[in-house]
Amino acid sequence: MPSNADSDTTTLGVLGVQETLSTISVAGNYQFKIDSANLVADEEIIIEVFDKILTGGTSRLTDLGGTVNAQSSDIQLAIPLSVVFEMVVKATQNNGTLRAFDWAVVDMAP
Repeated sequence: MPSNADSDTTTLGVLGVQETLSTISVAGNYQFKIDSANLVADEEIIIEVFDKILTGGTSRLTDLGGTVNAQSSDIQLAIPLSVVFEMVVKATQNNGTLRAFDWAVVDMAP
């Protein structure tokens, strides 16, 4: 049964500054979710998902993140990622008012 590996309600601290939301270092299949209901028109949060593929390697940006904004669907999802060594989720808000938002990294294990 899927469960949250990590979750929180976050208000980013400074416009334009990237912040780490979560670091997962346990092997598994994970999906990042964010609730964008508090965002209003023209506000967006850039989500970046990083993956490390070798134990001594460096976490590198994947193409799984994206831009979250005020849309018709409040819960927005990243494509699930199979993690062997590390997954890092970072967020940046470049415009608008810094607002609280809920997020979770879901462990997709049955």
